[in-house]
Amino acid sequence: MNPFAARIMLYQRTLQDILDLSPEARLEEFGELVGKDRVAKLNAVIEKRMQESVLAGTESVLDYDLCASV
Repeated sequence: MNPFAARIMLYQRTLQDILDLSPEARLEEFGELVGKDRVAKLNAVIEKRMQESVLAGTESVLDYDLCASV
């Protein structure tokens, strides 16, 4: 995700709030602002990182750099 799109999203909510939203809610809330394709990619990255964190025993997806992955 580029810094501009990330800033738009983080202006609306905290990172934890964004992560706590369902993929559908993120798409609905941010799709028109930053693009539905970009939010869909972010959703895929969040899901992948959540699965990886479960396998690695990591506490949170915040341990990863989400912005660099989208």
